[in-house]
Amino acid sequence: MVEERNREDAAKALVYEAKARLRDPVYGSAGTIFQLQKMVQELIVQLESTNAQVLELQQQKDQLLGTLLNVDHLDLHPLVDHGCSFPLDCEDCTAYDPAKFPVV
Repeated sequence: MVEERNREDAAKALVYEAKARLRDPVYGSAGTIFQLQKMVQELIVQLESTNAQVLELQQQKDQLLGTLLNVDHLDLHPLVDHGCSFPLDCEDCTAYDPAKFPVV
């Protein structure tokens, strides 16, 4: 016997199970639960894979940023000395300004 306060939930559960048995006479709602559990497991695997990809991309980004930050220590154009750390930042750098250094 079901307590009075739980009767509505019990009736809904019976209706749900009856409809599930019509869709799947062998497994009923257990088949639906199994399918949902399987989907959850597949999504967990997919999430773990995505997290691994994110971690890999973050490591690549960190490596690239480290490389870019070390560019200031390199002499990118040894033949052109403009007295600045990076040639593109130099105001009087004619090698990169077409107006000051026209192409013939």
